[in-house]
Amino acid sequence: MAALCNVRNKIFQPLFSQVRHRKSFDVRKPPPPSLIHRLINEVTAPLEVYRRIPMADQCYIGKLAQYTSSKQLNRYEEFMLEQIRKRLKSTRLLLIYQYLPITVAEKKNMQYQLSTQGFRLFHANTKLMKTALAETRWANLCQNISQFTCYISSESLKVSDLLKCTHTMPKLILLGGAIENHLLTRDGVVAFSKLSLENVQSELVGLLASNSATASSLLDHHQRQLVANLKQLSIQDSQD
Repeated sequence: MAALCNVRNKIFQPLFSQVRHRKSFDVRKPPPPSLIHRLINEVTAPLEVYRRIPMADQCYIGKLAQYTSSKQLNRYEEFMLEQIRKRLKSTRLLLIYQYLPITVAEKKNMQYQLSTQGFRLFHANTKLMKTALAETRWANLCQNISQFTCYISSESLKVSDLLKCTHTMPKLILLGGAIENHLLTRDGVVAFSKLSLENVQSELVGLLASNSATASSLLDHHQRQLVANLKQLSIQDSQD
């Protein structure tokens, strides 16, 4: 406050009596223009009056224009989108991973390790990947896609081998994926990898055997009941 007072003291502030002015201030309203001036103003006025757009509407219009422009694809993006579509058509297994900061050498090393097992690690543009997935049966996977996601695809269903291979890669975090026509979370993918063909076959054989035994017992039940009823009826007739 003291510093502000010092600044004010250093600035020259003239008094009201020291300023040149009339004897009295003119506080009257300006006189209206003449008839000729008013006619000229009316004739030369624009037909379309400029309408002031509120700031909120300006932001909305700008965002809408930006969104429509972002949906338009150039030739390179159309080419890459077609490549992603072809890859998804021939894919039976697609897992989504979130990757931590990695170097180019680490990325190439992971791609080589996965390629030796028959898997393919690839990156794709977020907008293009969401557009391609929206046209398939895996459209709900778009919720797991972000800027830091990569994808591992395969034409086989060797989920256990894939998880064993990625277990040695701590910078890849499993988010979920799709196996055939089923969308699975991280826990679902892990549970699917623990299933073995022998266990599934034994369970299927057990279910089929139990169903056949139940069906045969139901069919024999009616026959046995009919025989018992006829025998009881014959006994009653002989007694009469």
